[in-house]
Amino acid sequence: MEDLDELAADKEQKADTINQAEGFLRWMDELETAVMATAWNDILGRLNSTSISLHLQSACIYVNWLDGVIGRHGSVCMGQI
Repeated sequence: MEDLDELAADKEQKADTINQAEGFLRWMDELETAVMATAWNDILGRLNSTSISLHLQSACIYVNWLDGVIGRHGSVCMGQI
């Protein structure tokens, strides 16, 4: 990318060469953004799923523990895994 930056900034190059270098730089930036967005979407989606699962399990454990403490039978726990 440094070479493309140098070509785009070099005023001694033909206008067509500068335009091509700038176009490639923009295209590479857009491609990098798309790849990073896709990767982070996958990573954050997986983290969110894990977090939701852990919260449901924690809530179920607490409700079941509380049922035992107060001597109530049955469970109001939703989403038990």
